[in-house]
Amino acid sequence: MKNDDKLYMDKRVPNDHAKLSKENDQSESNHLNSNEGLNNDSAIIVEEKAPPKEAIIGSESQTSIKAESRINKEKVKAPSKTRKDLQLPRRAFHFSCGVGSGLIYMLFLSHQQAVYILGIATTVFYVLEQLRINYPNAIYLKQLNQYFLRAEEQLKESAAIPYLMALLLTIISFPKSIALVAIFTLATADPLSAIIGIRFGKRRLVKEKSIEGSLAFFVASFVVTFSILFAIPGNQLWSVLAVTFLSSTFITAFEMIPIKLDDNLTIPLMKAIILWIITSYVGLNVGG
Repeated sequence: MKNDDKLYMDKRVPNDHAKLSKENDQSESNHLNSNEGLNNDSAIIVEEKAPPKEAIIGSESQTSIKAESRINKEKVKAPSKTRKDLQLPRRAFHFSCGVGSGLIYMLFLSHQQAVYILGIATTVFYVLEQLRINYPNAIYLKQLNQYFLRAEEQLKESAAIPYLMALLLTIISFPKSIALVAIFTLATADPLSAIIGIRFGKRRLVKEKSIEGSLAFFVASFVVTFSILFAIPGNQLWSVLAVTFLSSTFITAFEMIPIKLDDNLTIPLMKAIILWIITSYVGLNVGG
């Protein structure tokens, strides 16, 4: 009986050892498989998270393109208008500044006060022009470039500087009535002749100057000159008409000459010089 039990135990023990060994091998195999699966999953996750180099380069190029487009949008567009364009806001500004300055000088300011104010205004505008030229991408220049400036004024002072200089020199150099005639002639005749010449000018005597525009300039100069001179006490009608006709004819002929000087500077100074010479010769009263 004991021998049988011993045999049974001997048979059972190897079987149990074999079974345990088999279970251990299976668990190790499962553990290895699970580790391999985990590594594979991690690799898949890493592969999914890490985009290819081409995608990175493409996204970077798209980002740079967007940044460049944003910078280009922020840059102020350079002026593109020329003298052949109407630029009605510019013409209206030209007219209103000249007429406003003349009326203020005529009604409210003495000679000395006008010189002080225009001197300060000219200085301020010159400084602003230098800022505009040296900082062309300033945000406030967008509307200015679109409506008021010309292409040739992008890198140099605009016509506002000779305009103010002409007003200042005219007021300094000539009697008040003659200075007013010159200022109002510049304010009205110059923009009116440009608008008529651009819109309706067909016949030309000189390059870029039409007969229609020159006639508009003559009419505006005639009306301005007659209105101011005839309002001065002691002047006779026919004398005023003769002086008005002669001075308007001469300044219209001068305006047609294709010189390279800015007409905002030359027109009022030449008008004042011509009128001063004629009134002195005729003996017409021009006031103080």
